[in-house]
Amino acid sequence: MEFSDNGEGFPGGFDVHKNANIGLKIVNDMVKEDLNGSMQMSSAEGAQVRIRFRL
Repeated sequence: MEFSDNGEGFPGGFDVHKNANIGLKIVNDMVKEDLNGSMQMSSAEGAQVRIRFRL
């Protein structure tokens, strides 16, 4: 799954464990622990989040 917006993006050095709000931390933990997947975040013309897991 991919999500993106056209806002400011994530700040440089953004770390989901240190800088994210509780909702983003919960999503990250669920993807990794419950779905055995990965979540990647980047900034290029806004914020982009890619969530990958096996079906």
